[in-house]
Amino acid sequence: MIGQVIDITDAKHARVDREQNTWLQRIAGELGRIGGWAVDVASGATQWSETVFDIVGSRGSTPPTIDHLLSLLEPRARATTQAAFDRCVQEQERVDLELTGRNFLGRRLTVRIVGEPQTDQRRVVRIVGAMQDITAAKEVAETAARSAEELRNALEHMTDGLCALDREWRVIYANRAGARMLDTTVDDMIGADIWELFPEAMNSAAHAAYADVLARREPIRIDAYHNPKLNRWFEIDAVPTARGLTAYFRDVTDRRAEWHREARILQAERDAIARLRQLDQMKNTFLTAVSHELRTPLAVVEGAASTLQRLDRNLTDRRRRELTDALVEHSGRLRDLLEDLLDLERLTSTDGGIRPEPFDLVELVGRTVSSARGDRVRVVAPSTTPIAADRVQVERIVANLVGNAEKYALEGEIVVEILAEDLHVRIGVHDAGPGIPADQLEAIFEPFHRLDETHPTPGTGVGLALVAQFARAHGGRAWAESWPEGGGHVFVELPTLQPTLE
Repeated sequence: MIGQVIDITDAKHARVDREQNTWLQRIAGELGRIGGWAVDVASGATQWSETVFDIVGSRGSTPPTIDHLLSLLEPRARATTQAAFDRCVQEQERVDLELTGRNFLGRRLTVRIVGEPQTDQRRVVRIVGAMQDITAAKEVAETAARSAEELRNALEHMTDGLCALDREWRVIYANRAGARMLDTTVDDMIGADIWELFPEAMNSAAHAAYADVLARREPIRIDAYHNPKLNRWFEIDAVPTARGLTAYFRDVTDRRAEWHREARILQAERDAIARLRQLDQMKNTFLTAVSHELRTPLAVVEGAASTLQRLDRNLTDRRRRELTDALVEHSGRLRDLLEDLLDLERLTSTDGGIRPEPFDLVELVGRTVSSARGDRVRVVAPSTTPIAADRVQVERIVANLVGNAEKYALEGEIVVEILAEDLHVRIGVHDAGPGIPADQLEAIFEPFHRLDETHPTPGTGVGLALVAQFARAHGGRAWAESWPEGGGHVFVELPTLQPTLE
């Protein structure tokens, strides 16, 4: 028996490869919804792969004609497709189209068709290509585009400003509200370095916060950031993003102004309440002081007048003079008390009503000290010190300072010192008394405040309050000091010239 052995290994491998390729093509067609097609130019006959049949929804086994397929497309797409195939046949131009219509089952369909011409060296005899169903991808893209457009519209209609930055500090997005708040335009912002665009913000709280957001990848809020160039206040929320950070900001300038206005109103109300309480306390102190101070001179005046009325003819000349002197002295005390109180009331409720005129301060101090039992008082001053001020008020200042020193320093010398400077003159009164405690240096100038309520010499605590008010009315000041060597040391500083003088 004679036989022949034929090696079919290569043929078998080739068959396996063809089967695998067919399988791979089928799998690729199912996954990518891609199928092949061919058109014979002369006869118009078509060939379609199974995937193309599935894409167009054809249930028959015979491929539909080109005209039948064109009828599935929208009118504009039909003309575009016909023109592309004509150019492919006539000019051997490649076909590459994206077409929209409905398949044979009436479902919306979007496909991409590519085709290549095949020639017999003289003319195009066949067009072969592929068709891919991109309906789902197109719908996803359209949905994404609509969502992006809706998001863009929402961002553009936000009242808050929005600015997105990459890690190189470049602006990759800004809405109109943000550009308007920052006094610029969206076109000028996009692509610009934020710190070159707003150099005044370098090394600011915003710069530090943005750097911290990029470093820590955590959001940060800035409750109040002031841009000095714009002179506006902003509230900022900065949040990290995949590309860098996004800042949401609001112009709170008007809100802060309203806060401050309300705070000022609240503080004014608190000050008013405190002032009312102070006035109430002053009233109570005033009533206590005045009732105490009025009682003694009124009793003396009443007693002397009553005695003169009852015993006038039986009184000796000496007794009558004593009663008359008592009437004059204590009525004078009543007058001084009332004048002090009226002066204090006028000064605390008005600008002081000063009437400045030029005079020599040294002469006025010498005369005031002499008329106020100044045998213990020594004046240390230059030969002359010209000043322009209210003569009556300055005289009261000197008299009250010296009188206060005499009251609390029962012994020892009292020195009135005058020191003239270029724009101010200083009057200092020094005594050898017990001194003023450090915690009382300011309180002694408050109305009705007495350093020692048990002091035997009567007083209302009005004298030094008047001194301070007279000084302030002139644009000066009054203060007291506590010296290591003891004693009382009170000073008044007055400007040498008043602005109203020629």
